[in-house]
Amino acid sequence: MNDTRLKIGVLGGSFQPVHRGHVEMARGARDALELDIVLLVPAREPPHKALPGGATDAQRLAMLRRVCAREPGLRPEDMELCREGPSYTADTLRALRERYPGALLYFVMGEDMLSTFADWHAPDEVAALAELVAFARGEDSDLEAAAEAARAEFGARVTCLPPVGAYSSTEIRERLFAGRPVDALLPSCVDKHIYEEGLYLPEAERALFETVRGRLSAYRFAHTVGVWREAARMAERFGLDGGKARVAALLHDIAKEMREEELRRGGYYPPAMATALLHAPVGAVIAREEFGIEDPDILEAIALHTTGDADCCDLAKLLFAADRAEAGRDRLPLANRETLAKIRAETDLNRAYALALSHNFWYIQSKDLSPAPATLRAMESVGNAQS
Repeated sequence: MNDTRLKIGVLGGSFQPVHRGHVEMARGARDALELDIVLLVPAREPPHKALPGGATDAQRLAMLRRVCAREPGLRPEDMELCREGPSYTADTLRALRERYPGALLYFVMGEDMLSTFADWHAPDEVAALAELVAFARGEDSDLEAAAEAARAEFGARVTCLPPVGAYSSTEIRERLFAGRPVDALLPSCVDKHIYEEGLYLPEAERALFETVRGRLSAYRFAHTVGVWREAARMAERFGLDGGKARVAALLHDIAKEMREEELRRGGYYPPAMATALLHAPVGAVIAREEFGIEDPDILEAIALHTTGDADCCDLAKLLFAADRAEAGRDRLPLANRETLAKIRAETDLNRAYALALSHNFWYIQSKDLSPAPATLRAMESVGNAQS
């Protein structure tokens, strides 16, 4: 590769996690300055603040790799993770200058970082090694004044760019900790990865996540993660407790892969219940006896997630709908994708529950099966409510 023609952008940060704002900045700099590469460089030890917890260095790098695989010209760079001591920008730019001796370097940042440029470690060296590229904060921007100060004091070359969307890694971590969805704030591949790896969770939920992962096959756990993710979205949309919704979703299929003789041991179900449905009431017993779940709504939601029922609690309706609407269902041969999309978009819980029951009933008929009495009661109840 001929380095003399390379124009390389450098975007550093904790990336805890990488969010849409980071991606918009990298894209914006790439397009505005016609950069060949934009390197996303996660810091091992940020010099200006403590590194927030929630994901390891390897996990942060994995999220960046997922993003960069989908974005032309963006590449993850782990040099700061491999370097001891504070992750100073001057050290990173110096190392890149050695690697690409003929390249033009552009250090990408937000307005708030440029406004504190004089307080950086070796700002004169940073200014000499790279052109500074700063995005305005928004309507209250004072970017030009910050750029002029950097030019006057350090001879910096500064390019000012218009604002991108306002996103906060702190807010994202807080939302995840509280069981709230973050898909509007993250690239979809990062949102998916966070749920697949159980990142940024309360300690008890993190332990539950790992236990469930160890109990289920990879296929069944992938479905559980899909329901867990969809349940968080629905809880936010329908005004229910996101933490309770996620616990119910994590445990809803805990008994799914038990053998029939194990499921029928103990008599925690109607005697005539079909084998395919037994894991729901047995799962509720396991949730109570093995995991110490006492919340009646969580236990009811797990027990009824295969059948539904009339007059069930709101959390049971949510879990029934989330189980049908999780993204993996679209790939199944027997899936009415139009109805599933409607469930995901529905803003009323009872209508979402009715749609999920309708899809479930259609599926039962397509398999030449008979619906459970509880399902018939549920269908009658939503029919009466809508009539």
